[in-house]
Formats: sequence, structure tokens, C-alpha cells
Amino acid sequence: MRTAVLGPRPRIRTALVIGLGYATAVVAVPDASWRPAAGAAVTLVLHVLAVVSCLVAARREPDERVVWWAVATTFAMNLVGSAVAVVESELGDPPFPSAADVWWLAAYPSLAVGILGLYRSRVAARGLSTWLDAATAGLGAAAVAAAAYAVVPQHGNRLGDLGTAVALSYPSADLVLLSLAIGLVSVAGRRADHVVLLMSVVLFTKTVGDLALATTQTTGGTGSGVLAEICFVVATALGTVTADRAGRRDRRVPAAPVLRAALTPVLGTVAGLCVLSATWGDGRATVAEALALGCLAAAVARSALGVRDAERFREIHRLASTDELTGLPNRRAFLAVAETLLDDGRPVGILLLDLDGFKAINDGLGHAAGDDVLLHVAGALSDTVRTGCTPARLGGDEFAVLVPDADLAATRAVAAALEASVTRPVPTSGTSVRVGVSIGAAAAHGAGTGAVDLLRAADLAMYDVKRSHHGTGAEAPVLPSGAG
Repeated sequence: MRTAVLGPRPRIRTALVIGLGYATAVVAVPDASWRPAAGAAVTLVLHVLAVVSCLVAARREPDERVVWWAVATTFAMNLVGSAVAVVESELGDPPFPSAADVWWLAAYPSLAVGILGLYRSRVAARGLSTWLDAATAGLGAAAVAAAAYAVVPQHGNRLGDLGTAVALSYPSADLVLLSLAIGLVSVAGRRADHVVLLMSVVLFTKTVGDLALATTQTTGGTGSGVLAEICFVVATALGTVTADRAGRRDRRVPAAPVLRAALTPVLGTVAGLCVLSATWGDGRATVAEALALGCLAAAVARSALGVRDAERFREIHRLASTDELTGLPNRRAFLAVAETLLDDGRPVGILLLDLDGFKAINDGLGHAAGDDVLLHVAGALSDTVRTGCTPARLGGDEFAVLVPDADLAATRAVAAALEASVTRPVPTSGTSVRVGVSIGAAAAHGAGTGAVDLLRAADLAMYDVKRSHHGTGAEAPVLPSGAG
């Protein structure tokens, strides 16, 4: 049996042995004369292994194909940058920034695509609001980290403005991606998928390496350079492990508790405000200030989205509880109001109205005429009932009115006024029509009676009216407290 490339386990073992072995050798052997050639070879092997692992992951996980292609592109561009750096070193003392920095910096967009795509696939991040919450938390944390690192005052005259910008761009980009990833998990979930966890470790290790390298470039120290080299090697080796583990998918991270999901972006916003209050106004723009401003921009965008979502929720709630044609409350809303009044122990009366002759109008003159009649009835109910009553359309040509704090006599008095109002002529389709109405009345004294039971009693009374063919003459018994 032949294999074109090393299998997952051999790739992982090879990457870990080479990466950890080289890191150990760097610490154990202080003499740096052997490191350039060995470092170049280790970088080549580890990056090739990482690229191969990412391409295999892309083939194995079709839903995450773009993710692993993007991460593979990142490792490939970093490899090209390392090769350019070796060539520049062979030709003499390389400038800073150099052509290698172009390749390394150009790898960040593809890294961002891969990281964000991975977290979107494996973390329960639903909707733009979750991403904005994570951005607020992440940028706030990154601003605090950048302010604490305080790398800008270390520059002195060692680097020019371009050198300063390039030196800071690496750790700044790392901090943004790492903080966004951590913020996303904090906002969206409580148990990290193992691939998400490994990728977070890769980002953290790379961030530490770039911070150490920035310190070396700005202060000229050597200890930080060794730490940076070790971190880059370990991060690349862990990248291979992460890609090879991609096929073993855990279930998606479950949603975080509401309190923590809400508290995380709030803390990020507070962190951004604290950084700005401590650093703003000294006449010097810093990375921490830029990150803090980004944090506040994300918070403002999230607030605007929250207002929009609240308006949308109110509209959905209105549509769910409102009859589309008449604008009156529907059956669900009507019963909810009745149940609330009954639970409070208040006397409640209900009128159930059924139109007589509506079907003939609807069939003879068309649905437009039928709609005109229904709108007329809805308007008559709204105009006739006293303040505090709740008119509703229960469906078809069936309407109801809830009369709070009323006994059966008071409820039937409202019914008499409604009959006169509903049966007025309705102009429609170039003519005038009139419908009759049968109204059943029922009332309950206080708690112990359900809204559905009360509506059923009114329904029985309404059918008695229909059978007797006269107005509101039938009476339904008053349901006593505790009646079923």
C-alpha cells in the first residue's frame, strides 16, 4: 500500500519532535553559530508539514474547505517570507522593514479568514450581534494588553516611523485576532471544541513570539529574540497538529449563559474607555488608542443593531398577537388578556359575536366586499366599547369583546350597544349591505375560572341566540369563582 504523503499521526509526531527538539536545542546550546542553517531547515520542514496538513484537512472537511485553504495560504506565505529573509541575510545586513516583512504581513488577511471561519464553523455564533459582542470584548482586551506592554516608549531613536509601524503591526494584529477569538468563545459558548482550543494556543504562542520580537527590534536585546524564535517554531508545529485534528469534530460549542454573554462586551467597552482616558490627549497616537477606538466603534455598532433588533422583535410580537386585516388583537392575545384579569381576581365579562348573512355577502359580492364588512365591524367595536374593553377578531366572521370589572348585566348592556352599531349599513362595491349579528354573553366572578371556559360559555349563549333568531336575548349563566 502506497501513501503519497505522511499520514496524520506521522505528520504530528514529526512536527512535534522537530519543533520541540529545536526549541530545546536553542535553550540548551547558547552558541548561535549553528542556528541560522538549522533554523532555516526546521522552518522549511515545519511549514511544509503544516501546508500539507491544512490541504488534507480541506479535503477531509468540505464544509471548512475555505478555512483550511486560508490557513494553508498563511503558512505558505510565511514560508516564502522566511526564505526571502534567509536570502537577504546571505546578501548582507538586511534592512528593516525588508521584503520578507511584506510576505509576513500579507499573510495576515488569509490568517484572519481562516481563524474567523473556523470559529464561525465550530462555535455557536449566530448572527452579527454575536460577532460585534466578541469584537467589543476582544478589542477592549487587546487595547489593555497593548497599553500594558507599552512598547512605544521603548523605541527611542532606534526605529523610524515606518519601522515602528511594522514592528508594532505584528503583535497588534496577533492581539486583535487572539482577543477576538477568546471573546467569541466567551460570548457564544462555554466549552471549546478541541480544534478551536488548539488554534487559540497557536494564536497565543504566535502573539508571544511577535511581542518578544518587537521588543528585540526596539531595544536590541537578545533574550527576547531567542524566545521569539522558539515561539514561532512551536506555533508552526502546533499548526500541523491543529489541522490534522480537524476531522475529529466535537459538537458545536453550546450557548453561553445570558448574563456572561451580556457582561463580556460590557467589560470590553469599559476596558476601551479606561485605555482612552489614560492615554488620550498626549499628542501621540498609539496602538492601544487605535484598538480602544475600534472597541468603542464595535460597541456603538452593536448598540445600533440592538435597537434594530428590539424594533424587529416588537414588530414580530405585534404581528403574532394582531389580526392582519383588522388590526384587532387575535385569539391568542385576547385569551392572554382575559387570563391575566381572571388571575388577578377581577370580574370579567365576555361577548362573542358571530355575523349573520356574512357568507352571502362574501360569496355574492366577492372577498373585497367581505373585507369591507369585517373592517366595518372592527371599527364599530373599537368605537362603541368603553375604555378598558378589549375587542378582538377570533377568526373568520367571529369577533369578541372583553369587558373587565363587569357582571352579566353590564356585559349584556355593552352587547346591546354593539348590536346597534354593527348592524348599520356598510357601503361596498357600489352598493350598501347590512349584516346581522348574534351575540352571546358570559361573565365570571373572580379567580378560579379559565379564559377558555369563559369563552366557551359565551359561545354556547351565542348559539342559543342564533337558534332563537333574535338579538342578544339568550343568557349564559354567570360562572362563579372556581367554576370549571
